[in-house]
Amino acid sequence: MSGSMLLSVSIGPVQGFVAQSRRTRDLWGSSYLLSYLAARAALGVVRAGGKIVRPNLEKDPLFQWVERQAQGSGGLERPPYVGSVPNHFVAWVDSVEAGRRAAQEGVGELERAWRHICQVVWDRYVAGADELGVDVAAIWRRQTERYWEVAWTVAPEGEADASLARRKLWRTHHLPDEPGDKCMVMPDFQELSGYVRARGPREREAQDRFWAEIRKKAGPLNLPPGDRLCAIALVKRLFASVSEEAIGGRIDVSKWPSTVYMAAVPWIDRVLESVPEQAAQYARAVANVAPREVFSERRPVRRTGGRTALGLGRALDTPHDTGGFERLDGNFFHADAVLNERLCVLPEEDPDRSAAIRRELAQRLKDIAQAKGADGKPLGSPSLFYALLLADGDRLGELLQVYKEGEVSEALRRFSARVPDIVDRHSGVVVYAGGDDVLAMLPSTTALDCARELAAAYRDSFGSEDPAHQAVPAGIEPTLSAAVLFTHARIPMNTSLGELRRLLDDVAKDENGRDSLAVGVLKRGGLHAQWVTTWRRPAFSDVSGHGVGQAPGGGASPEAFIDAVDAIQRLASHLDREAGGPLSTSLLYRLRNTLGLLCEWPVWAPGTWGRLLEGVDLPAFVRAEVRNSFEHRPAPSGSGREATGDSGGGDGVRVISSGTRNDENVEELVQAILDILPRSCRERREPHAGNGDEGSGGEGRRGLTIGVDGLLVAKFLANRGEEGTDE
Repeated sequence: MSGSMLLSVSIGPVQGFVAQSRRTRDLWGSSYLLSYLAARAALGVVRAGGKIVRPNLEKDPLFQWVERQAQGSGGLERPPYVGSVPNHFVAWVDSVEAGRRAAQEGVGELERAWRHICQVVWDRYVAGADELGVDVAAIWRRQTERYWEVAWTVAPEGEADASLARRKLWRTHHLPDEPGDKCMVMPDFQELSGYVRARGPREREAQDRFWAEIRKKAGPLNLPPGDRLCAIALVKRLFASVSEEAIGGRIDVSKWPSTVYMAAVPWIDRVLESVPEQAAQYARAVANVAPREVFSERRPVRRTGGRTALGLGRALDTPHDTGGFERLDGNFFHADAVLNERLCVLPEEDPDRSAAIRRELAQRLKDIAQAKGADGKPLGSPSLFYALLLADGDRLGELLQVYKEGEVSEALRRFSARVPDIVDRHSGVVVYAGGDDVLAMLPSTTALDCARELAAAYRDSFGSEDPAHQAVPAGIEPTLSAAVLFTHARIPMNTSLGELRRLLDDVAKDENGRDSLAVGVLKRGGLHAQWVTTWRRPAFSDVSGHGVGQAPGGGASPEAFIDAVDAIQRLASHLDREAGGPLSTSLLYRLRNTLGLLCEWPVWAPGTWGRLLEGVDLPAFVRAEVRNSFEHRPAPSGSGREATGDSGGGDGVRVISSGTRNDENVEELVQAILDILPRSCRERREPHAGNGDEGSGGEGRRGLTIGVDGLLVAKFLANRGEEGTDE
């Protein structure tokens, strides 16, 4: 196509639209809508004569479905449930004028699709209720008609990305002012009723009547009491329920569990494996007293093989009738939530009868928690922590300078096609997978393994089936950076998403030099831990008498590098009390406090790195602390070991153990801790600030940069997300 130009199209806003989500349905709905509208815009460009070259949409499931629907050949085929078309695409066009026509057709196709979706949601849920509000139709039009910002440029090859970046700096899209009460999901927009609660009880009551009328049509699970939304938030919350009319095909919204449900997935597996009859009885008891919606819109537990390093996420294949236990609303797995009228809605209007029903259900859950699992230990209650995973390819622009445009597009297509299967095998759900971007929700027990497999799949996708072809050009390596946030299920989704994005962009990519994994633990009191590492990190070989990350003869050895996920999970296995792990929690905080002094941290905060003072023998210090913890740990019941009186160590009863085995445990644990403490990054932000690939910790003991967040993350993994078991 000699003399052709590249049309670059970018659709926004992205972060504001996706991150402003209160529920998992909002998160998925916004991601899917953006991807669907991008597919419609790309279809408009193709119809006008453009040829999409990035990403490769020839085999993209969503784009192909949209194209078939437009041709009238889609029939009753359901659309894919994962958005896979990114908001930015590039197309060949014959000339500048041809690019202009293609861009205008793409924008027009997007706007037509958006208007139709909005109209369907209005007709189904808002029409009729608008008479109970103030200027509802005017608010709806104001918010929906001018929301999307589409930037496009036409430029020669080699200048396309730079020209689009310059165009985005030219801010020409301005949203109108939004008066009145604000939306509870997108606070820059007015909520739809038009009333202002601050004006007094009359307006508050009128506003409540308006939303009660919409709730009658939407249902209490789609629109819980108290939710007051703007037009944009209402569309992304409800369009899936009318997707056959809105986009031409029915979307299976049962793929989108709540955060509470996702956190409970490992526990659900254990319950159905250990006490299926009790689980079924509980589910039937719920079915007798709760609306049927509590069994819908939840993803059944994926019964696959494979176990994590901690032995969680076990395979489950039970022939028993579960009564729908695995499809319950996540709140119905928690006794305290069942007792809460807001979290678990029951149709029983008599307060005394309702309270009695709730007490009975809560007692059934307590009985399940006390039941013994296959290991002979109580099943306990489900965790309230789940994981959000965000991944993004590194330095795509540099890859485009080395690979051909078509090779990069095909590699990204292969990668995004593999993402759903990888996430599904780890009992998670994909929110978005397009190009080099991935957003997923997973149980906390499988998220790190999933992130590691995604990073490997990304690099493999750039390989070639032709053995004569050099898959990775010299000096260029396709890498993926990922952020995994273990977050409490009751934390607002937009808060967790903001922290997740910060972990990926600021911590994994900017601070650690890409090709990195950033892990955070977000509790209700705030960020608890932040650990970042390269996927392959240096092993601390000082335990065997060599320098950090050094071979005996000097220089790095192949054995000097270890898998970061293996390292953190190995340490977690030592901290796992239920599996017989020997380490008390107090040791972690003694290490943190003492290392703070040795690294001269004025005030420790999550993500803190410090340079160890010269002359400090780190292995000897850690070994002494670990030995002290071993000597003062409580004796396991029935162990037959000799116990003495309290030794004053503060950790319980002193144990006289059997020498050799104890020494082996000490050295294994010391090695596991030392493998996690040093910093591992690819690029140094300041001299000696970390140990990147050029030496990877070769500073030895002097000037070694260390942090304790990895210890806290490992302890969180060992606790399986149970609060109250650590500081």
